[in-house]
Amino acid sequence: MAQFLKISNLSSLKTSDIADYTKACQERLSLYHDIANYYNENDWSAKLKFKCYIRKRKAVYEICKRLIHSNVKYNKKASTGVKNPSAGSKNKYRPPAPLDQIDKPSKTIIAFGDGMLSSSIKGNKASPVRLIKKAFEKYCRKSLKLVMVDEYLTSQICHKCSCRTLENAVTRKSKRRVHAVLKCKQNHCNIVWNRDIMASHNILDIFLFAAKNNNQRPDVFLREATTNLKPVV
Repeated sequence: MAQFLKISNLSSLKTSDIADYTKACQERLSLYHDIANYYNENDWSAKLKFKCYIRKRKAVYEICKRLIHSNVKYNKKASTGVKNPSAGSKNKYRPPAPLDQIDKPSKTIIAFGDGMLSSSIKGNKASPVRLIKKAFEKYCRKSLKLVMVDEYLTSQICHKCSCRTLENAVTRKSKRRVHAVLKCKQNHCNIVWNRDIMASHNILDIFLFAAKNNNQRPDVFLREATTNLKPVV
């Protein structure tokens, strides 16, 4: 209790005054051992890290299961969802969500975007793309075929009209650009897209086109230095 009172009465580091900031740092340095002992009590940090690790693995497993076994996440008739224990039970165990499709499919093919970049928006945490890809390769080898698709221009070309005429939507009051929302400027199209959903549609189209046309890409998604034409001998 004494340690908690000492820590809670420390000066705030959130200040623009250099003198106040220096004072707050000095207070923390002088109470370093008290702060360390308080936060390391009962080894809570290690337990928290372990819980985060377990939950992350569960989430990745659930993503793999939904894609491989055709789980319907948001449908009202879906059987997915965690079973809660009864009110009188103290057991914290939560069984995994049941399968919507009892029979396992013989083979599932997933067209997976090859973009492994960090978050493109400042302040936003990147999605665990590498972790999900690794989980697919590890847990679903027998029932899954993972095909990597080049994501070039998939979030810049409209899926409906195949034109590169997209621009970010702008809020009315603040005139702030919304990165996740795209609007096509073509008069005959005039559609609004979620950036990720549109890119997913384009990745699927590229995969299907490549499967039917000897691993070639649609012309609108070709890089400037490449072509689908074969050299003449």
